[in-house]
Amino acid sequence: MRYLVTGCLGFIGSAFCRYVIRNILGSTIIGVNRNSNQKHLKRLEEVLQNPRFTLVYRDLSKESMVDLLDKTDYVINFAARTHVDYSIKDPYPFLNDNVISVVNMLEAAKKSTTLKMPVKLDGQKKNGEERNREIGNALTEK
Repeated sequence: MRYLVTGCLGFIGSAFCRYVIRNILGSTIIGVNRNSNQKHLKRLEEVLQNPRFTLVYRDLSKESMVDLLDKTDYVINFAARTHVDYSIKDPYPFLNDNVISVVNMLEAAKKSTTLKMPVKLDGQKKNGEERNREIGNALTEK
């Protein structure tokens, strides 16, 4: 299985990448993240040198993903601007990163010739731990 994982340097996205590389033999990941904060690279230390993992820096609100989606079976979207309390003061960066990016991704998915199913996973606060486990199990079943 070929995964494209957005927000791969985030807490949940990086954990998902590590899990897939460790546990799903033959799988590959294209990890996509905005090039805004390099301090989180340490979250992917164990997979950065793995030939089954490729890190791509891209701003999903401004740059096309069509080329990446044509190398992908599944999209797992963890990309989001967090700390919602900041959105009260200035909502536009949140709209751009959390809405426009997803719309751009869905538009690119329409053009993909290989994508089997777009997937949207949210954080534990929204779905709850049990629901995220169910979704994760469904993605890893053969």
